[in-house]
Amino acid sequence: MRTQSLSLSNRSQFHRSTFVVAIVLSFLCFGNQANAQRKKKEKRFATVQGVIKNDSRKAFRVKYDEIKTSLRKIVVPKSPPFPSGWEKASEDERKEWLGKFYQSDRGKKFLKDQEKAINDAPAFDVKYNDDGDFVVYDVSPGDYGLQGRIDKDIDGITYGFEVFARIKVLDDVDQIKLQPIPVTITPLFKTGQPAPSVALKTSKGKDLNFDLKAYKDHYIFLNFMNSGDRTPGYQKQVQEMYKALGKSHKVKLISVVLDKDQTKAIKWLVKKKFTEGSYGFTKGWEDKIVDDYGVRSTPSGWLISKDADRKIMMTQHEFFRLTRVKDSITDIVRDRIDGKDTPTLATPPEEAKETEKESGKDVDDE
Repeated sequence: MRTQSLSLSNRSQFHRSTFVVAIVLSFLCFGNQANAQRKKKEKRFATVQGVIKNDSRKAFRVKYDEIKTSLRKIVVPKSPPFPSGWEKASEDERKEWLGKFYQSDRGKKFLKDQEKAINDAPAFDVKYNDDGDFVVYDVSPGDYGLQGRIDKDIDGITYGFEVFARIKVLDDVDQIKLQPIPVTITPLFKTGQPAPSVALKTSKGKDLNFDLKAYKDHYIFLNFMNSGDRTPGYQKQVQEMYKALGKSHKVKLISVVLDKDQTKAIKWLVKKKFTEGSYGFTKGWEDKIVDDYGVRSTPSGWLISKDADRKIMMTQHEFFRLTRVKDSITDIVRDRIDGKDTPTLATPPEEAKETEKESGKDVDDE
């Protein structure tokens, strides 16, 4: 009995201690879960460090702190609540539906919510030191756009000095060191200013420029393109414009193909049946004509005068705006040559900036 009693007593103590341990473990587990949930709810912030580098040309330099720059979280706009059968609807039917939707109370609320989401997105002012270095603290996870710009007049031409980068801040990162970000220098031409010269090679290696005898006394439509363009309808309109106005308005079409792989580009042109006009080829975006005209995305269209000294009759940014309000590229070019519209200044619209963002270079972590 003693032994039994002791045994019973020990068993009783064992049950009591087990119960206590169970209680302690339950508190510990609850505490760990609570900490995990608390950490999950806590926002994690990162420090973003980087440097911008200006163009090496001395005459084109600016002080880094003159480039007003911000780091803003990118908000991807939501799509409207399209009706069933949207994929099969015609372009006219889609335009009609969108027009009615945006005029409705539901559509107005949709646009207001979108605007609020964009305005409420985290944004930071970026300050550069004399060497172009910058640091931004307390950046929450997400995708960000770094963008800054200043315009300056140099020798009668306005140049835009811009910095742009896409930055991804991950959840488990405390510090991000960016690769050097270049300052992009873009000429912002106005109608009436001299057009930069054109020096290209055809697919057969022949020279292609404004001075060719066949181009004398002809207007030039300069069409920058590449096989990666997502706008085949645009190029089709360019072809139709040339066929409609080539003889009646003495227009010549020069298409500048920006593909690195010329063979691939030619196959693409043949496949799309883009055979009208003359084609000049570069070896990609790193080419003098691209910098001279300040082309940052394609397609890009320019109308050049028929004068011997070649003046710009329509800039890429003006042309971009007119494609939004006129029915066709044929109408745009015809009206300008016939003097039926008034040239506007070549200030890049917000839409053009968005296009440049899509084609901008992502900046990876080191």
